[in-house]
Amino acid sequence: MKEALCEWCTYEDEDVGHAICYCPFVRQSWKHYFPDLLTDDVKLDIMQIVLKVLSQGKHEDLDQFFLIAWNLWNKRNQKIFVNKVLTTNQVIEHALSLAKDHKEARVHKQTRKLSSCYWQAPSQNALKLNVDEAIFATLNRSGVGFILRSSSSKVIMAASMKENGANDSMEIELLAILRGLQICIPMGIDELIIESDLLLIVNELIGAGEPRVIWFMR
Repeated sequence: MKEALCEWCTYEDEDVGHAICYCPFVRQSWKHYFPDLLTDDVKLDIMQIVLKVLSQGKHEDLDQFFLIAWNLWNKRNQKIFVNKVLTTNQVIEHALSLAKDHKEARVHKQTRKLSSCYWQAPSQNALKLNVDEAIFATLNRSGVGFILRSSSSKVIMAASMKENGANDSMEIELLAILRGLQICIPMGIDELIIESDLLLIVNELIGAGEPRVIWFMR
């Protein structure tokens, strides 16, 4: 039947394996990315081809195979349903370019996430006090917590306290710093680093510009 013939070569019956791998219009391109994948002596079905890719390479190779295969199938559908003709190399190069951009974006995002969340140890002779706050508005209560660690990440002290009445996050964060200092100062620590995740508090404490809150005191 004419309908069973390949849309590209027009002289062989089209199944999935032929359309994606064995058609002369796409086979040559496969040799560039997977030189030993297709041979003349044995014609494999699509599942056998997938297993061969996996056995000869890494999982990244399997990702690349499926990416190319899907775009070649989409190329076929573009010709059949919208009469849009794209060359095999155009399709593959575009697909791999998108995959590369996606991979680089993921690596960049992960790098930014790690760099923004990574806890850095203090210097050899210093201790670091990390503070945080929590507000329970419906109960008209709040809480503060702090943890003191050494340069080797050893926990020296950790504690949390309930506070009443405060409902401003900046006020509670400052209160957390105060409570932490009230515990650390009697310990006779020579060098203490205080770390907060509230940027506005940090800027106020280091004197970056004029105070922007009415209750702040120098």
